[in-house]
Amino acid sequence: VRLRRMMPRRLRKALADDGRWLGPDARAQMDAWIAGSPRIRASVEHRRRLAAVLETRSANAGESLRRLQDWCREAEASGIASLQAFAQRLRGYSLQPA
Repeated sequence: VRLRRMMPRRLRKALADDGRWLGPDARAQMDAWIAGSPRIRASVEHRRRLAAVLETRSANAGESLRRLQDWCREAEASGIASLQAFAQRLRGYSLQPA
């Protein structure tokens, strides 16, 4: 609810895709908003790092799993309830053989 009052709707939606479709002015506004909020900045940074973990192809599945587990540990230690809950949900998933 607080987020809605602090940031226009289109910028809140832009957080989901890192503002890829925003124009330069709106992108600058979103970046300024993120920079001014330590919790949002931390959440955005965690999201970017998770995307990098998931996009990185590794020949070693164990290495990919270790990176994901590291991300979960960091998210759980962040003190941000939404990140902690998401990390717990990720830990509950299991890989199924193809």
